[in-house]
Amino acid sequence: MKKIFLFLAISIALVSCNKDDDNSGSPASIAGSWNLTKLNLNVESTYVEDGITYIYLVAAEGTEYDASLTFSENPNTIEPLGSITVSVKSYLNGIPVGQEEQTLNLGDEFDSGTWDLNGSTLTVYEGDNTEISTEFTVETLTQNKLVITYFEEMIEGGITSNVEGRYEFSR
Repeated sequence: MKKIFLFLAISIALVSCNKDDDNSGSPASIAGSWNLTKLNLNVESTYVEDGITYIYLVAAEGTEYDASLTFSENPNTIEPLGSITVSVKSYLNGIPVGQEEQTLNLGDEFDSGTWDLNGSTLTVYEGDNTEISTEFTVETLTQNKLVITYFEEMIEGGITSNVEGRYEFSR
């Protein structure tokens, strides 16, 4: 009975192993080149006109990828390269109102400049300007996988917009 239990325990441990696991004990580094493999962007805007609430959603999902981010150290610079083809769908109060394909330049999503990683917060600064920055949350960072997300709420002219992005990279 003990042999069966030991065999089951070893089998479960072996099945649970993941190729992205880093068993060296050292944390994965963000430095290096990362190829974009998945992209989801959503912008949801809410406004009220004549007492009626309107919710306009634009959802973009990557379909073709030829883009990468390169993080260099000493100095910490970031360089976006390439483009992504996305399928963009638009909805007004849940009703589809449009669909098209667009090509996005990764440089429109990420500025060339400098970066800082503090815990799970990745801050990207525009050029050499440390006053203009965008913060991302690092959800996953292993030797072979990087997943970052972005969220911002904007309020302007009575319109509230929530912007969300999820970017998955591999190397």
